[in-house]
This record gives sequence, C-alpha cells and structure tokens, in this order.
Amino acid sequence: MADAVIRVVVVDDHPVIRYGLERLLLDAVPEAVIVATATSVESALKAIHEARPDVVISDLMLGEAPDGLRLLDLVRRGPAACPVVIYSAYDTPALVFAALEGGAAAYLRKSARPAAIAEAVRAAASGKRLFDPDLVRIAHGARQAPSDREREILRLVAAGSSNVATATHLALSPKTIESHLRRMFRRYGVLSRTELIAVAREQGWLLGGSTLA
Repeated sequence: MADAVIRVVVVDDHPVIRYGLERLLLDAVPEAVIVATATSVESALKAIHEARPDVVISDLMLGEAPDGLRLLDLVRRGPAACPVVIYSAYDTPALVFAALEGGAAAYLRKSARPAAIAEAVRAAASGKRLFDPDLVRIAHGARQAPSDREREILRLVAAGSSNVATATHLALSPKTIESHLRRMFRRYGVLSRTELIAVAREQGWLLGGSTLA
C-alpha cells in the first residue's frame, strides 16, 4: 500500500502532542491523510463512523485513564472496524499485554523513531500487526492482574492510606483489607506493602480507572 492514500484518524486529548503527532505522521508517511482528529473515546467513535479511516492512531491515556484500550475494544467490535495503533509514553507490562491481547495493530512508544511510526502505520493499513520484539517480551512479563477491588485497595495504599483508612473509604472492615493484602503478598511473592506497590507501579495497575486485564 506504499503509493495508496492512507486515511488516518488521530486521537489524543493534548492539543500540543496531537499536533506534534500529526506533523510527525505526515512527514514520516507522505501518503497519509489525516481525515479527522478526536480527544475522547466518544468523539473518536463519531469521527471513525463518519470518516471511515484506514488506520486509527490513539494515545493510550485519554484524560486520567488508559481509555485508548477501551477505544481499541469498541472499534474492533464496532460497525466501522479498522486497525488501531496505540501510541503511548507508557510501556508497563499490563498495558502492553492488554493492547497485544486486545488486537492492537501496533504499540508505539512516544520515543519511537519516524521510520518505526511509518512502518507501523503502513503495516496496519495493509492488515498486518507489527509489535517490537522488546515490547512483546515486556507483555509476556505481565503478571495476573488484580481484581477491581484489589486495584482500589492498591491505589489507596499507594497514596499512603492505612488499612483502617482504606477500610473506611471502601466501607469494608480492616480485617478484609488485611486479607486482600495478604492474598496479594502471596500471589506476587512480596513481603511488604512497599514491595507490593512497587510491583503495581511496574505492571501499570495504578494508572487510571479502567480494567487492564
């Protein structure tokens, strides 16, 4: 598809970053035409329905949550299905794994060279998937994700909340919080809250409010 026009929708909620990505894309892929831009999942779905692009490039983080993954799922299951390339500053295991398992055409770091962006966009437009082997290794390092309740507890603990304060916030008993923490200690092979939060940060479980696995 080297000489054919590639219709692209760009999704990013930061105007400066979106503009930079647009310029980078147009420079790296001369045959690309940006047919629409969007700042949220909802506006992206509308743009995709109206513009019928060949490829969508979406930031992972839209607002405070990794809603690029939600957009990926909705686009792949929707009536205007098309390849989605995830573009992100984050490469934590849970996020990369979720994108890989979710069917993303590619996962690009924001530090990616123009040639890598061009290769990923052209591959996606041709119906191919292109994942950097290093990112595949990162994805395979993803651990079993915590439940939604465990994720709530992890976020509060990471913010410095005690077991009692966490229990009060979630309308649970302190013993229930302790039980959740002990189960996570065993599951992830850690001995302290500090180690548990370190694992959670490394895996990307503390980002936003969406379930990643």
